[in-house]
Amino acid sequence: MRTFHLLLLFLIASVAISCIAQDPAKSGIKNARTVTVKIDGDCPMCETRIEQVVFVKNEAEVDWVVETHMARVTFDSTRTDLDAIMQRVAHAGYDNELYLAPKQAYDKLPGCCQYERTLLPQPGLDILVDTVSIRSEDGNPPAQEVPSVFDKPDYKGIPEDKKP
Repeated sequence: MRTFHLLLLFLIASVAISCIAQDPAKSGIKNARTVTVKIDGDCPMCETRIEQVVFVKNEAEVDWVVETHMARVTFDSTRTDLDAIMQRVAHAGYDNELYLAPKQAYDKLPGCCQYERTLLPQPGLDILVDTVSIRSEDGNPPAQEVPSVFDKPDYKGIPEDKKP
């Protein structure tokens, strides 16, 4: 009977610990926001690489499922955003709902991690995927790249009175 009670106590403790481990507030991420996104990949090595790229202590973490290619991203919304996290994932070689991976990054993935690139731009669009490409909501590349303030000819940098 004593063995049964110990076994039952161990089982209850295990369940309690696993519940605490899955709670974003308990994992050290304050102001936690959780989003589910699709990230392409093929194998358990992809899972490890994606989780390493996303993980920043007390800021962001991900749980990526190999079979579904769906990731549950939890992040501190005051320290980062989904956009920055998905850019890191793309730079590591993994296409996702928001960004396409640069061709060079994809080519550097191990053979087992080189998935079928289903999120590539539609055929017939002459777009070279060698940098991170922004994807629109319908999955197609934007009509034109958003210009940067730094590309403007009259940009003179930070005004002297605004410098730290």
